[in-house]
Amino acid sequence: GYLGMQSARGPDGLGITVCYWGSEDDIAAWRADFEHQEAQRQGQGRWYEEYTVEVARVDRTIEFQRPD
Repeated sequence: GYLGMQSARGPDGLGITVCYWGSEDDIAAWRADFEHQEAQRQGQGRWYEEYTVEVARVDRTIEFQRPD
């Protein structure tokens, strides 16, 4: 159910990562995965002082690309 991910980080270290999933059940399965849980523990112990997880639904995507 994993569809992809996008990340960005500013020079001050502030960043955002957006993961795309096919369904809420797919997200639940990922959260229950042992390797993912271990990666979370390591992240909390080594790299992150704090973080926020928000779950949202994308209803529509609009894209623009300037022609060459």
